[in-house]
Amino acid sequence: SKKDAMEITQELMAMMPDSLNALLKASGGFATDANGFLAIDHRHPIYLVIVSAFVIALASGTVAKEIEHGTILVLLACPISRWRLLSSKTGAIVVGLSTILIGALAGTWLGTITANLSHEVSMSIFFRIQLNVLALGLAIGGYTLFISSTSSDGGQATGWATGITVTMFFLDSLATLWSPAAP
Repeated sequence: SKKDAMEITQELMAMMPDSLNALLKASGGFATDANGFLAIDHRHPIYLVIVSAFVIALASGTVAKEIEHGTILVLLACPISRWRLLSSKTGAIVVGLSTILIGALAGTWLGTITANLSHEVSMSIFFRIQLNVLALGLAIGGYTLFISSTSSDGGQATGWATGITVTMFFLDSLATLWSPAAP
């Protein structure tokens, strides 16, 4: 029965070494319900890489690639202020990122309906997850915009932003595995 399976899973988790639980990011136990199984996908590295790559690609081209291609001169010759130009580019990042996250949320919702799990899944959990991913994307976009604004080479801006992002993800994973690195 379902209850027996949950008890067996919990017993198995209790017998596993702490380091393995940390590696699996399962310190609270494996997912035993539909919410837990679906939430795993929203923390999956591929999902986070897609979001990060989108934001870095868009934000690194905001200023650096405009300078690199010479199109910044045309943009600055227009009768708009620099802050409006940067604000419009930032708005494009926010709209694009929001579209991706709303699509992921809609896909989760449609999947729960298709699989007849809508009574077991709390969509408010996934809405909060998407808000967290939005905050992560905006943070990545913020430092990428800063790097792009200080560089005239789009590839260099992309490389620096990607390096910083990978380092932060590595440190987050390290903090999960190694207690002295935990915040």
